[in-house]
Amino acid sequence: MMTAKRSVARVVLGVLALAGVAVGQTKAVHVLEPARRLALVIGNAEYAEKPLENPEADARLIEATLDGLGFDEVVLETNLATLPAMVQSVRAFGERLSANDLAFFYYSGHGQQAPGGDRGETRNYLVPTGYDWKTPKAEVEFAALSFEQVRRILGGAQLRVMVLDACRTYNDRQGKGDEGGGLALTVAARGELIAYAAEANAVATDAGEGAGIYAQELAEALRQRGAEVVEVFRNVMERVEARTEGAQHPEYMPKIMGRLYLNGQPEIIDSRKPVKEGRDEIKDTKDEGELEEFLERLTRWRNPRGMEFVWIPPGRFVMGSPDGEQGRDADERQHEVRISQGFWMGRYEVTQGEWEAVMGANPSFFKRCGPRCP
Repeated sequence: MMTAKRSVARVVLGVLALAGVAVGQTKAVHVLEPARRLALVIGNAEYAEKPLENPEADARLIEATLDGLGFDEVVLETNLATLPAMVQSVRAFGERLSANDLAFFYYSGHGQQAPGGDRGETRNYLVPTGYDWKTPKAEVEFAALSFEQVRRILGGAQLRVMVLDACRTYNDRQGKGDEGGGLALTVAARGELIAYAAEANAVATDAGEGAGIYAQELAEALRQRGAEVVEVFRNVMERVEARTEGAQHPEYMPKIMGRLYLNGQPEIIDSRKPVKEGRDEIKDTKDEGELEEFLERLTRWRNPRGMEFVWIPPGRFVMGSPDGEQGRDADERQHEVRISQGFWMGRYEVTQGEWEAVMGANPSFFKRCGPRCP
C-alpha cells in the first residue's frame, strides 16, 4: 500500500511533468548592459578652514574598487580647490560619455544646500577645498559646484549612479557638513540612482581607519559578485547602520528600469535539473529516506537572491474559522477553496529589502526597522 508521503511525491512529480516543470518559467527580467562603464571619483579633504580626514582615502578606495571591477575608465580627482576646477573635471568626464554608457559619479567632501538658479530654489552644492565659508548663501552658486550641473553633464549617459558621501546637516567637529545645512534630497530621474551617506538632517561620519565607514562599506558591497545595483546600496545601508550602531542611516533613491549589475550577473541555477535527474531515481524506490530527500529537493527552491520558495500543489482546503474558534469575527464564513494549478510561494514574508530590489522603491511606512522587516 502506497504511503501518504510517497503519494504526495507522485502527485507533485506528475504535476511538474504536466506543467513542463514550472520552476524557472517566470517572466524574464530585463538586464541592462551598458556599452561602457566610466567613473569620476572626487575626494576633497584639504579645506583651509574645515579640513576632513578621510575623503581623499575614500576616493582612492572607490577608484581602486571600480578599477578592480573592470570599469573601462576611472578618473580620480582629489582636493579640487576652486569651482572652475570642479566644473572642468566634470565637463571633461561628461565629454567622454556616450548615449549607451554607464556613468558612475562618487564625491566625498563637504556639501551644502543654498538658493540657486533663476527662481532661487534650494539646490545642493559640492564644495571645493578653497571655498570661503563666509560666502553669503545667495552667492554660493558662484563658489561651489551645483549637483544639478553634475546631473546635466552626466545626462548624456544612458545610466547614472551618483554617490554623495557628505553630511546632510552641520557638524563642526567630525562631519562633512556645513552651516548651509548639508545636502537636501534630490529626486532621481529615469535612469538614475542617487545615494547619500546619511539621511536628512544627519551626519555622515568622517570616522574610520583609513577611509571612512561609508566608503569602506560601499567598496565591500561593490565587490560582491552578482549583486544588482539596488542590492548593493541596500547592503551599504544595512552595514553602515550596523557599524555605527544606528547613528548613521544612508539613503538611496533608484529609478533604473531593469537590472544593472556592476560585478557580474548572479549564477542562474536551473531548478529543473534536480527534478529531471531525480525522477528516474525514485520512480520504483521503496526507500522512504530516498523519497523524503527527493521530495525535499522537489518542493523547495531558492532564487538567485536567496529567497526560499515552496511548491503549492493543486488541491482543495477549507478557508475560514469554525464557529467555536476563539477570536472569530462575526463576518467570517467557512468555505472551500480550490487550487486548480500548482504554484511557487515564498516560504517567508517578503521583506522590505526584497521588495525594493525588485520594484526600485520602498512604500513601507515603517522604514527604520531595516531591510529585513516585512
